[in-house]
Amino acid sequence: MFLEAVKLGATTAGGLLNATPFQASLAMHRSRSVGVRSPVPFAMVAFNGAVWSIYGVVLRSWFPVVAANSIGVVSGLFALAVFRVYADLKSAAAAARLLSAFCVGVLLALGLTQSLILEPVAYPNTQNALGLFCDGVSVGMFASPLVTVREVFRSRSTASISPVVTAASTVSSSLWFIYGAAINDLYVWLPNVLGIALSLFQVGLFVRFRNHHTNGHHHHHYSKSPTPAV
Repeated sequence: MFLEAVKLGATTAGGLLNATPFQASLAMHRSRSVGVRSPVPFAMVAFNGAVWSIYGVVLRSWFPVVAANSIGVVSGLFALAVFRVYADLKSAAAAARLLSAFCVGVLLALGLTQSLILEPVAYPNTQNALGLFCDGVSVGMFASPLVTVREVFRSRSTASISPVVTAASTVSSSLWFIYGAAINDLYVWLPNVLGIALSLFQVGLFVRFRNHHTNGHHHHHYSKSPTPAV
């Protein structure tokens, strides 16, 4: 019963977090501009979701691993497509290259894990390698908000950090940590230790600079990447 509740919570929190590129897509459509956004976080959300979905298939964990991370694939690719529509030629070309890299990366991952997907128990070393690779991608995702952290200290304002995304990241990382510990999967719980630490650090920034939040103009954009769902 406890594990089922954790799975439901992790799926919900992770799914909502992975859906955040849809919000950025709507903002780009409304403004008819990409603003100062970079296409890299969108590609990272999509690729992170893809590799963790593959890992979920290997584990036969359709719920919660595949369910939560497949949302990231869809939202990340959708945001990349919207970005290309409203970006200048140079930025649109960069988004196109990221999309090509995403496709190549996913095809390579599928090719290398084909046997593992069919017979997970027969290839434990490959499964471990896949888990390490997924964790590496997650670390890349975790590193994305560090650019925003520099801006917070420079401006002494948390206007560039979304409190909703920060709260969702904290809850999601905590639930995925509990789920990974419950099923004794190092590759699931380990990256979420970093996720919890980063989320709490951002909460600390809100506390530290709360009196400066209302100063100046707020320009929210998608530099505040969500932390991975697993």
